[in-house]
Amino acid sequence: MAVIQDLPPELLYHILDLGSEPARGLSSLPLLDYRQTALVARSWRRPSQQLLLFTVSSLTAAWEHGLSAKSGLFASPYIVRTSILSRYNASWKLEAGRVRRLLQLLIARKVKVQGLELDTTAYDDVGLFTGPPSLVAGLQRLRLNGPLVGDLQYQHEDALELQTLALHYGFWERPIPSTSPLPVFLLGAERLTRLELYLNRPEDMDTLKETLAYVLAPRLRHLKLWCIFTLPPNPTCTLAAFLRACTSLRSLELLEQERAAGSILALIPTRLILLETAIYLSGDGEDPRGDFGNVRSFLNLPALADLKRWRISGELSRLSAGWEEWAAACRARGIEPRGNERYYTEKDSGLMLDEGFV
Repeated sequence: MAVIQDLPPELLYHILDLGSEPARGLSSLPLLDYRQTALVARSWRRPSQQLLLFTVSSLTAAWEHGLSAKSGLFASPYIVRTSILSRYNASWKLEAGRVRRLLQLLIARKVKVQGLELDTTAYDDVGLFTGPPSLVAGLQRLRLNGPLVGDLQYQHEDALELQTLALHYGFWERPIPSTSPLPVFLLGAERLTRLELYLNRPEDMDTLKETLAYVLAPRLRHLKLWCIFTLPPNPTCTLAAFLRACTSLRSLELLEQERAAGSILALIPTRLILLETAIYLSGDGEDPRGDFGNVRSFLNLPALADLKRWRISGELSRLSAGWEEWAAACRARGIEPRGNERYYTEKDSGLMLDEGFV
């Protein structure tokens, strides 16, 4: 007789994920009951065991207790995703030494930290690069939202498991020092194929040009790009050089720069399979059908020649006329048009795009 661990991974993932995020506007009792009944999953065998992700954030009052409990002497070897905020708001700010001790405790108890999100101005204080090597060695997803400061030395020996790196707006607040450990760190991240960039200015990437354009770009299979600026025709900035070097890219998310999407797509040297762009309503009530006419012209770009799915996110409910014309143009070329709707089978299927899937 089949048991729950024999269900398809995409179903198991979403069953387990039910209790991983706070439920807004709902009683916490159902989630509490779910977490208690999910304890049977401790007996799961691999690979199902790899889906047991315990998610905790420093915004949750009991986050420290949760991490400590997971690192107890008799705790099961759970895989942990944790988000640590330590700089934006005084009520959220955490003493870096306490964060470092908790992370070291998890490592000492052989609790694998699979995902880590840090909002801080002192990554050396929390021991990200200067702590136990196993901390960064086991990370599969890393999100940095704060500038790298200080004279840090990082030496890697074993290949890293890192698959996804997100560099948020705060990462670019200060020039990245020449002594930054990130380039050396990324050299060892041979499995890194997904990158998320949140940029304020075209020059944000200048200090990491060598690493991003010549080391990371050729490896990437998926790129998520958020930027609040537009690119001129025939751009020569670091971002343009980086995009031209993405020679293995198969999926692309372009968010917050609807007007610049065409110039960005024109720089992509590969033929994409998945694409997400965004259209938002203007404050002056401008008819959005013109924007849909603009994005329909993207279908003639080489990067979209083999496209299988194109999602346009944003405020679509009032854009029916332009939407239908765009969707018809996509279907005529064998492309599946999508809106804001999401399907549970997408996240771990062959069309998975990690967290922000198309």
